Amino acid sequence: MDICIGGILDGQKRKDDQTHFKVDNHYSDHGSEYNKEYFHLDGQLHSFWISEELDFDEALRRAELILNTRFLVI
Repeated sequence: MDICIGGILDGQKRKDDQTHFKVDNHYSDHGSEYNKEYFHLDGQLHSFWISEELDFDEALRRAELILNTRFLVI
C-alpha cells in the first residue's frame, strides 16, 4: 500500500525501497520523518510510511482504519 500516515504527506502514497525518509516543508521550518512499517491483516502483509510524530498505538489505529475501509470497498 505504501500510504503515509501522519505528518506532511498524510494520506499520500509513496513507492520507495528505503526504510526511512525525511520531507521538508519549504514554507515553514516544519518537516516530517517517516519509517516504513508492516502490518498483517488476514494473512497479507501491508506496508505503510509512519510519521515519527505518531505513537505506535495511533499509527496502528489509523492503519487498521485504512485497511478495514479498503477491504469494505472492494
